[in-house]
Amino acid sequence: MGISVPEDGRVRRRSAALFIILITVSALAIISVQYPRVHAQSTTNIGVWNNACASSNITISNAACGTLSVSDTFTVDINLTDAPQFNAFELALFYDPTSIALASFDVSSGTMFSNPFIAKSYTTPLGVFRLSVANLGGGQLFSGSGTLAHITFQINGLGASPLVLAAAMADPSPRATGSDGNGLDWTRLISSASGSTIPVETLMTTSDGYFRNVVGPGMLPPIASFTWSPSTPFELQSASFDGSASRDPDNTQTGNGISKYNWAFGDGTLGFTGPLLDHFLQYPGNFSVVLTVTDSDNNFQAMKALVLTVSQTPQHNIAINALLLNGSPIASLNPGDKLNLVVTVVNPGTFPETFNLSISYKPPLTLIPPLFINEVVQPGASHTRRFNATLATTSLGFGNYEVDAQLTDPNVHPSVITTKALFTIVEPVSIPYLPIALGIVLVIAVPSSVLLLRRRRREDFE
Repeated sequence: MGISVPEDGRVRRRSAALFIILITVSALAIISVQYPRVHAQSTTNIGVWNNACASSNITISNAACGTLSVSDTFTVDINLTDAPQFNAFELALFYDPTSIALASFDVSSGTMFSNPFIAKSYTTPLGVFRLSVANLGGGQLFSGSGTLAHITFQINGLGASPLVLAAAMADPSPRATGSDGNGLDWTRLISSASGSTIPVETLMTTSDGYFRNVVGPGMLPPIASFTWSPSTPFELQSASFDGSASRDPDNTQTGNGISKYNWAFGDGTLGFTGPLLDHFLQYPGNFSVVLTVTDSDNNFQAMKALVLTVSQTPQHNIAINALLLNGSPIASLNPGDKLNLVVTVVNPGTFPETFNLSISYKPPLTLIPPLFINEVVQPGASHTRRFNATLATTSLGFGNYEVDAQLTDPNVHPSVITTKALFTIVEPVSIPYLPIALGIVLVIAVPSSVLLLRRRRREDFE
C-alpha cells in the first residue's frame, strides 16, 4: 500500500531539493574560481627552455635540436609562468664556460616588456651571466606568462654544461654576494611602479636546463644535490652541509661517480670542497648556496642552487639611538628659549620590548615631563619609536646643563640605559652704554667746536 503525499508537500520538497542543488552548484563555482587564483600564486616559475628542442635540455640525442657542432650556437629562452604584477626582474644563470660561451642576449624580441631597459648585464669567466631589466612604461605592470629574455650560447667543443638559474630570492641579506664573489646570485620579480623597489613574489620557483652534444654509454651528466642541518639555522652557529646525494647516473662503479665538490655559500666565502662540511654562519638573512659537482669519467658538471635563510639569534636588545636637543646633541640657548627634546629608541633584538623612559636635566636633578611608562617597541629598524618632550628655560640661570634620557627594561642587560646631551643658557653680552654715549657726544661736539672757533677768528680779523 503506497503512501500518498499532498501536492503542497511535494512542491515544498521539490523546492527544498532545488535550493540545495543551487547552493551546492554555487559553492562549487566559488571553489572553482577561487582555487586557480591560489594555485596560480603558488606556481609562479621562471625556467630555461629551448624552442627548437621543445625541451629544457639541449642534447644531440634529440633530433629536433640539430647537430650541435663546435662553433654552432643555440638559444635558450627564460620563460615566466603565472606571474603576479611586476615591471622589473633580475636573474643569474650558471653554465660551464669550458663547454659553452655566452654569445649574446635579447630582451626586446617577443618578450613581455614593451619598452625594456637593461639596468645591468655582465658575464664572468667562471660562467655566471647576471641580468637586470626594467620596463620603461611609466608604471605599466605585467603579469601572467611569457618570455623575459633570449640568451644565445656558442659551443666551444664536445662536452656538456648545466644551465642553472639562481634560486628564487626576493630579499637577500645585505652581506650576500655571488658564487664568484661578485654581484648577487638570485632570481626575482620586482614592482617599482610606486618609485620603490619591492619584490612581488616570494613563492616563485625556478626550473633548469642542460646542454650536451655527445652521446653514447657513460655520457650522461651528473646530478647535484645537497641538504643542510639544522634546517633553520641561526647566525653565529655552524650548519652541516651534505652533498653526498650527488651522483653520476652512468658511473656507479666508483661510488657515486663524483670526483669534485665546490661550494659557494653566498656570503663571500669561497673555495670549500668535499661532500661533507660544516660552515660557520656569521650573518643573518637570505643567502644563495650553490654546489657544483664534477663527475669522474667525463669531467661533466652539474649545479644546484638553493636559498639558505639564517635567522637572527633570539635575543632581548634595546637601545637609545639618539637624544637630540633642538635637532642636535648640543644646544645653545638664550634666556627664555624653548628646548625641544627627541629621544629615539630602537630594538635590534628579536623580541618586542616593554620599557620605561624618563628625561631629566641637572643641576639640580629635575624631571622633564612626561614620564613614559610601559612603552613597547617591536623588533626591527622599521619599528623605531620617537618620544618628545619640551623644556621651558625661563626659570633657568646662565650656565651649562646636562640632559639624561634613562631607559629601563628588565629583560636586557644592563637593565638601565642612559644617554646624555648638553645645553647652555648663554649670558647676553653687556653693552658699554656710557662710553658709547660719550663717544657720540664727542663725535658731534668736536666738529661743532672747531667750526665755532673758526667763525670767531674770522670775526675778530674783520
